[in-house]
Amino acid sequence: MSDDTLLFGYRDPATDRLEGFDIELLRLVSKSIFGAATGDERLRFVVMAYSDRLPALEEGRVDLVAHTMTINCTRWARIGFSATYLDAGQRLLVRADSNVDALEGLGTNDRLCVTAGSTSSDNSSGLAVKVVTVPDITDCLVKFQRGEVSAIRSDDTVLAGFAAQDPGARVVGPRLSREPYGIGAKAGSVDLVRHVNAVIEQAFADGTWQLIYDQNLAPTLGAATVPTRVYDRPVP
Repeated sequence: MSDDTLLFGYRDPATDRLEGFDIELLRLVSKSIFGAATGDERLRFVVMAYSDRLPALEEGRVDLVAHTMTINCTRWARIGFSATYLDAGQRLLVRADSNVDALEGLGTNDRLCVTAGSTSSDNSSGLAVKVVTVPDITDCLVKFQRGEVSAIRSDDTVLAGFAAQDPGARVVGPRLSREPYGIGAKAGSVDLVRHVNAVIEQAFADGTWQLIYDQNLAPTLGAATVPTRVYDRPVP
């Protein structure tokens, strides 16, 4: 998980407690396994960079990864995924006074920041703009605020958090992709994935997902309802 992605996984400076949409989903899974009384105590969070999400699962360093991670075939060849729990899409973050309103507005003198190991990085190869790759998405924000890059390409869900922190920034352009988020598990963890899917489905059905969304994401991203229950591969 992340501890510096506002809205999804971050440490509240007032309480030192980890908060966010992804964090709350992991808490639901833990409580379903260990019980409501001890679920939080038994859950151990491991902070990692985007590029470490798949290796951490493959090497058995963690059991699950909830880290704004897009389900795609390339990753599915290496790890297992839960059902989609949120739909996002790639867009751009630019300065509020920028004339750029879409990816096509970036020129050869502009610099576009993406994170290593992300679908934003995969989808940015071959562009005329200079692509700057960094280990973590917050590194992009630092470079953006220092004026070292012209724009950040990432999921609109993440960029919305950046815009909320920086009034001098805005999210622009249409969605450049569909980014269905899933919880990752080590390949072959069929029973664990089934259990996670059951937790997600229950959260959809009983209103827990909506409550978590409204508390964490709605103030910035606006209203939403549960994503369509689609499995990008057959159910385990």
